[in-house]
Amino acid sequence: MPDASRNPSYSSDPGENLTERRTFRDYLIILRERAWLALPLAVLVAVSFGYWKARETPLFQSQATIQIEKPEKVVTSQEVVDTSVTSDIDLNTGNQLLASSRRISISGSAAGRSAP
Repeated sequence: MPDASRNPSYSSDPGENLTERRTFRDYLIILRERAWLALPLAVLVAVSFGYWKARETPLFQSQATIQIEKPEKVVTSQEVVDTSVTSDIDLNTGNQLLASSRRISISGSAAGRSAP
């Protein structure tokens, strides 16, 4: 029998109410003694949880089909660019583009002459 003076959790008086204080080490000893019961129970719980999660409906699922068809006619760059003038705005824009390109060429040639 353990010595009561060394371990305060035990009392020498049999009539006294005993309250045992358990430590972490005590719980480890209990778990080691009952491992034959705890280990199969833990495996059963883990396998059951894994089976349940595998059978659960996913939260998100999608499906897509992409269908690519070959065009009947290949478009060339000449067909894409519409050079026809349809309004006064188009005419004025064309005139401004021509005038600005002339200014660039004139200023470029003037700058070339002044350079040594």
